[in-house]
Amino acid sequence: MARWLTAPLLALLALLALGVLGLQLVIVPLAAAEFGREFPELESLIVPFGVAAVAAGVFVQLGLLCIARLAVLARGDRIFDPRAFAWVRGLMVCIAGATLVVAAVSATLSFGVGGNPPLLAFAMIGVMLVGVTLLLLLLVLTRLLRQASAARAELAEVV
Repeated sequence: MARWLTAPLLALLALLALGVLGLQLVIVPLAAAEFGREFPELESLIVPFGVAAVAAGVFVQLGLLCIARLAVLARGDRIFDPRAFAWVRGLMVCIAGATLVVAAVSATLSFGVGGNPPLLAFAMIGVMLVGVTLLLLLLVLTRLLRQASAARAELAEVV
């Protein structure tokens, strides 16, 4: 991968990570306070949902780090290195973790307190579908990466 592609990608990934950090530090506390004022009967859930939001953000940030590391490996023509597979697995764990956090919050709202507004429920279902789709896509791409890695190793033996 060319440096002129990697540098802007890494810059954008860093900006995204900083944006998620901003959400965690500013928006989550403000939203939690608003949630507590609007739904005083659910005040006991403010802290757990705040923690869940921050945890989902951490998963996203770690996933962005995995993507950045994979981009650096691709730039250095080391994407077929066995270490790349660990970063792909890490990305899959991050996606699964964020998806599970959203699923837990959705289940708590829907079944635990019976107060999941329809728009929020649909948004959470959408996020969960995107998470599962990304996981399946990464599984397919991991298999392709393994096949390409094996083919490259075989070609290296021949040459």
